[in-house]
Amino acid sequence: MNIFLLSQTDNLNSELRGVLGNEIKRRGNKVAYISSELQVPPREYYLSTIDDYEKINEDVEVHYFDLSDDFSDESLEEMLHYGTIYLSGGNTYIFMNDARKRSLYKLLRKHLNNGGLLVGASA
Repeated sequence: MNIFLLSQTDNLNSELRGVLGNEIKRRGNKVAYISSELQVPPREYYLSTIDDYEKINEDVEVHYFDLSDDFSDESLEEMLHYGTIYLSGGNTYIFMNDARKRSLYKLLRKHLNNGGLLVGASA
């Protein structure tokens, strides 16, 4: 299974949490968190997602990326080294607009074609 679409990452039932945890583990326990919009420190949504993922898989590492002006092509390439890419919920319009500008869809297709896991969450 390569794609999980969730309404949230907290309070998953135990079966789903187990399947998702195993899929993340199978791909190396590294998650690239792509924020739907720029988060200023302390990045509360990102931090709460780290907590959620640690409940799913205690060995997971979650690293922050966003598609703002500071984002670079090198960041896109770096994300291909993560077994799991997580698309966070939030403002869908901003996220889709930034994703188009950054050609994120090409990266996601490449990631999936290479056996990567894609997880999306939305409110």
